[in-house]
Amino acid sequence: MEIKIGIGLDQIKFGMDRNKIQQLLGEPTEKELFSYSEDEDDLTEVWHYDDQELSLSFDEADDWRLIMIAGSDESFKLNGKEVVGKSLDEVAALIKEMGHLDFEVEEVSEKDKVIKLEEESLNIWFDLDEASELQWGPKWSDDNTPIFPA
Repeated sequence: MEIKIGIGLDQIKFGMDRNKIQQLLGEPTEKELFSYSEDEDDLTEVWHYDDQELSLSFDEADDWRLIMIAGSDESFKLNGKEVVGKSLDEVAALIKEMGHLDFEVEEVSEKDKVIKLEEESLNIWFDLDEASELQWGPKWSDDNTPIFPA
């Protein structure tokens, strides 16, 4: 499963609607609906596919189109290389090898860290120095406008 920065994952592309995703992947294991803010018009629906260790987020603000992918299976590859299960140093070296020298490592808690590539809309989460999840989305033309692939 190749991660395509700014585009999606294999045949799944940012900007797809829920019907198209369901045609590709079938019915999700679980659906969650919530808001990141107090605004009732700011809803997000997350579809979880447990067997694939995959979660897909659709935002109301973006007409319920795919806005974020998260995966925690070792089969997810970045630049052809597995990431989940690798150390922070190994993943940092891979990111540098890809030409991304401007990234941030943020300590979230005593045992959790995240590598953030803001320009690429990519976060890689670490639990006890081991990559545990990748989250990525489309690139953005400004703070409110995602660039969906054609």
